[in-house]
Amino acid sequence: MLISSFIFSCVYWFFPVAPSRVAFESGIYTVGFFHRFLKLVFKEEFLVNSALFVLFFLGVPIVFYFLKDLYLKWKHNDFDFRFFLNLTILAFLIIMPFSYLAWEKYFLPLIPLVSIRILLTRAQINET
Repeated sequence: MLISSFIFSCVYWFFPVAPSRVAFESGIYTVGFFHRFLKLVFKEEFLVNSALFVLFFLGVPIVFYFLKDLYLKWKHNDFDFRFFLNLTILAFLIIMPFSYLAWEKYFLPLIPLVSIRILLTRAQINET
């Protein structure tokens, strides 16, 4: 899983985090508060992108888990609450990169969904 995550996470370097053209022309040079924080801490753009790459790499296995679970539940016609949580999370992650706005604040609704999904996974592990 980690090897495939590392290979897939190399996609980050083709599409690094950057403000949209509209935002850049308006004088906005970061995507959100966390991006601004990283730019203050790391003065070089390569270090900022390296930190974001590491965070992307750490998130890829979680997304892979959701994809795998979604596929297995679909294959076995098991359309339960976990299936729809996975579907909601993945649909959100697919749609958000196409927004031209700074999407950090729009990411906040995803946090409770992912938290519930992870807690359900933990409860499922404790049941077995």
